[in-house]
Amino acid sequence: MLAAALALLLAAPPAPEDPDVKAGVAHYRAGEYAEARARLQEAIGKENLARNERLRAHVHLGFTEVAFGNRAAAKIEFKSALLLEPLLNLDPTQVSPKIIEVFEEARREMPKLPRPTPTPVVVRPTPRPSPTATPAPVKRIAPATAALQSAAVPGWGQLSEGRTAAAVTFAAAEVTAIGFLVWNQTQVGVAERNVKRAQPLQKDEMRAELRDFESYRNLSAAAVLAVTAAAATDAWLGARSMRRRSGPRVGAAPLDDGAMIGVSGRF
Repeated sequence: MLAAALALLLAAPPAPEDPDVKAGVAHYRAGEYAEARARLQEAIGKENLARNERLRAHVHLGFTEVAFGNRAAAKIEFKSALLLEPLLNLDPTQVSPKIIEVFEEARREMPKLPRPTPTPVVVRPTPRPSPTATPAPVKRIAPATAALQSAAVPGWGQLSEGRTAAAVTFAAAEVTAIGFLVWNQTQVGVAERNVKRAQPLQKDEMRAELRDFESYRNLSAAAVLAVTAAAATDAWLGARSMRRRSGPRVGAAPLDDGAMIGVSGRF
């Protein structure tokens, strides 16, 4: 009667009965639990056992293990049956409450795996970039040409490469250096006149002042040359790096009392 009720609950298509499953169910009904266990385990070990027969074997083997008092072994069989048929239920009018209790406990221990639902793939057209978002084209110039431009006028080569910030920096540094050079040269001329006009006792002091201004003038001239050389080198390296997408940079920045020149890059 249990086998018939189970078949109705599962609504399974008719399949030929396996002799071991049939014998195991018969032994269980007769209260011969050891014989039932042996025949049902033998049936489950068959590779070509039909799905419905395998399901029936696991369920009745679970019944048998409950009869032996082996709750853990019974839950293993019930879980195997639930893996074959997740919607499996036992008829409380045909199965004892003790068996249903173990069966429901096995169901609660089963992982709840929701059935996957197909997710629609939405294909959206790629938005066209707005005119304001389009990057400005990179200006390309020959390295030698850029270097000669910045050697003539520091910042010119950088401007030709499209690097406005670097062009402004080098131009400001050069103007600052030239301004110091002109001012110090003016002071040298004043000091030379003071030496000629100074009294004999003051000539040594005037000559020391002249030497100081001459040193400042020489330093200013060196700063002008350094900024020019740095601008030419940076323009040459900048034009080369535009082709390689990387490379060193030579930078210059004016300070309160001079200019700062540095080299940076990726190595």
